Amino acid sequence: MHDLVETDRLILKTLGGEYSDKVLEFYLNNKLLFEKYEAERPVNFYTITYFRSLLEYEIACAKKKSALRYWVFEKENPDLIIGTVSFQNFQRRDGSCCQVGYKFDAKYHGMRYAREALNMGSNVVFSEFNVTRIEAFIMPDNIASKKMIVHCGYQYEGTLRKKFKINGKLEDHEVYSKLRNE
Repeated sequence: MHDLVETDRLILKTLGGEYSDKVLEFYLNNKLLFEKYEAERPVNFYTITYFRSLLEYEIACAKKKSALRYWVFEKENPDLIIGTVSFQNFQRRDGSCCQVGYKFDAKYHGMRYAREALNMGSNVVFSEFNVTRIEAFIMPDNIASKKMIVHCGYQYEGTLRKKFKINGKLEDHEVYSKLRNE
């Protein structure tokens, strides 16, 4: 498993518990943006303790190839987290697949960093995790995310009605997918 990969402008790496303060800062700086599109968080979410445990859990999952999260840094500023791309919910039966999620600091939107990181992460998952399909679930009003995922070669498949609970309400999500041979 590649715990560090690079693109022309970015460093993508898995992080251990020693980075919990930087991850907490990333989430706090983007709290309003991220919470708009995500499930309700546990009470202790915005704590170093929570993120230390989460990062250690993610490392263990990556070693078992049951999940993979890359934290994204600019090569020019390798100490500041600007985003994350994660692959989870691996299904190994019949058609092996997983789900992708991503988020980037609002200051870095429009710079095509998300596209660059998603393409690199998808390549790693296709080759090293041996999946044939990656799926993304996106709320219909998240226009920027939908445009970005299509630019990465993902195709729209349809809408799942009332799929995920966001801010206490079941919301529709559009499904996009990319196949390994595309």
